[in-house]
Amino acid sequence: MPDETLPRPSSRERWRAGLLWLFRRLSAPIVGRQRRPSSIRRALIIRPDHLGDVLFAAPALERWRETTAGRIETTLSVGPWAREAAEHGPPVGDIEVFPYPGFTRAPKGPPWAPYVLLWREARRLRRRRYDLAVILRFDHWWAGLLCYLAGIPLRLGYDTMPLRHFLTHAVPYAGVQHEVQRNLTLIEQALTLVGLPISRPDDFPRLIFRLTEEEREAARRLLAGRRLDDGRPLVVLHPSAGAPVKEWPAERFAEVGDALARQFGAHILITGARSDISQAWKVAARMREEAVVTAGRTTLGQLAALLAESDLVIGADSGPLHLAVAVGTPTIHLFGPADPVLFGPWSDRPAEHVVIRAHCPCAPCNRLDFPREELPRHRCMETISTAEVLRAAEELLGARDKQQGRGALTR
Repeated sequence: MPDETLPRPSSRERWRAGLLWLFRRLSAPIVGRQRRPSSIRRALIIRPDHLGDVLFAAPALERWRETTAGRIETTLSVGPWAREAAEHGPPVGDIEVFPYPGFTRAPKGPPWAPYVLLWREARRLRRRRYDLAVILRFDHWWAGLLCYLAGIPLRLGYDTMPLRHFLTHAVPYAGVQHEVQRNLTLIEQALTLVGLPISRPDDFPRLIFRLTEEEREAARRLLAGRRLDDGRPLVVLHPSAGAPVKEWPAERFAEVGDALARQFGAHILITGARSDISQAWKVAARMREEAVVTAGRTTLGQLAALLAESDLVIGADSGPLHLAVAVGTPTIHLFGPADPVLFGPWSDRPAEHVVIRAHCPCAPCNRLDFPREELPRHRCMETISTAEVLRAAEELLGARDKQQGRGALTR
């Protein structure tokens, strides 16, 4: 197992891995003999992460759906924070939500709370009598332990420590791959395990987010109500990210918005979730040109519909940027600590999705959990200049104007 492709584990993580190995060795008499299914009839797929990772799983879930339809009853388990994204993704089967520890973005409770939760959920899953579990998160040992305690006989995931202790089928984690490819690899291994040929393996595996007509109409009404549907370019700024260390300064977003409004006559829309309202208004307050703030005013589906109506989306590496890719809108992704090779835009039209990377030797470090007091020492995002972003935006909007047979506006 080429562990050198993964971050070096801390001493705490090594101790935990050792304890989990010991538990696995000693627990067999307690857990009981693992049954072997005569056929695979019920499958559980686990993806505990947030929006971006659920979108990255969509191509694999679609491949599973196409191949197993009518043959295997499937349940997709996600966090409650990802329910809406899962409901707009491939219809693989039932969707269940579970508050997976480590992904809640909520204050930590007592140290024993995750294990009480684990035992209760394992008992519930045991009654469901799943034949197969696929753990899409490459390092989610907690889900592996959950499926082991639930008595699911076939458990497939990546061969990483300490997840491997709880798997019956560990897939080598090797080389540098985009997360979409990682998900596809696991699903294809699962399909091989159940003896089904892969459906349409040569098609480009696109991100999937299915919009309803009601969501499209809500977006059109919002744009019409603010007089943003007059044919001028609509540019979305999404200043928030899943971790503070990934955020670009608000004043630079404001500079970009002002410049595009003046050069192209663009309408500027600033988006975000309810938790992003403060960050969105920081950008709007620094702009000299008019901007419309919709942060906290839309559902995820309505946000996706707004992005689909837009001409360009600019933001730090985050789920809504990948949502824009999924609905077919050109994007500019600003990357600092995260690696765009692993988490960059995934599209069969790469020219429409520009990645701008931080200019510092430590990037990408792929670490996002810096304590707030340490953030002033980790300012890689500040090495991305306004001029770089404007050049990329001008190129993408210029291509739009050329397509529509008109030149840029000057005010």
